[in-house]
Amino acid sequence: MEDSTSIGKRIKIENEILFYVREALSVAIRAPLAHETAIEWLERAQFLVGSFSRHVRRLFAIEEEGGYMDFVTALKPTFANRAAKLREEHRSLVSDLEGIRADAHNTNPSNLANLHSLQQRLLGFFRRLESHRHHEWELLQETYLVDLGGEG
Repeated sequence: MEDSTSIGKRIKIENEILFYVREALSVAIRAPLAHETAIEWLERAQFLVGSFSRHVRRLFAIEEEGGYMDFVTALKPTFANRAAKLREEHRSLVSDLEGIRADAHNTNPSNLANLHSLQQRLLGFFRRLESHRHHEWELLQETYLVDLGGEG
């Protein structure tokens, strides 16, 4: 098992990469959709969704396999259920993202309604991912910082 510093560095790097890939995907899907640009829009979305998906899966694997989830449950066994819930959210998020990725590759660029739907699903996914990350940070803060501050 890696030490927490090494895992922390890996998670930090993967989070930074994920941030930039997410930003690129966000810019790409917010571009105006029109029949003249639909093919380019979809090609960018397909490429970036694939990259985004790989980085999400890699980050989740690092977090789960010897990552912060193991440290949380070792330090605070009472938080095991919360860590398990976050693991389940990982599976749900990956499944949803893979569905979006598959739909992006099966979508006809001439169907603007489907492209708009794909756009909305991705924006919804971003919101869910941010909510998930917020829950992860809350768990980490409660695990590592409560004992330092006194009353927690």
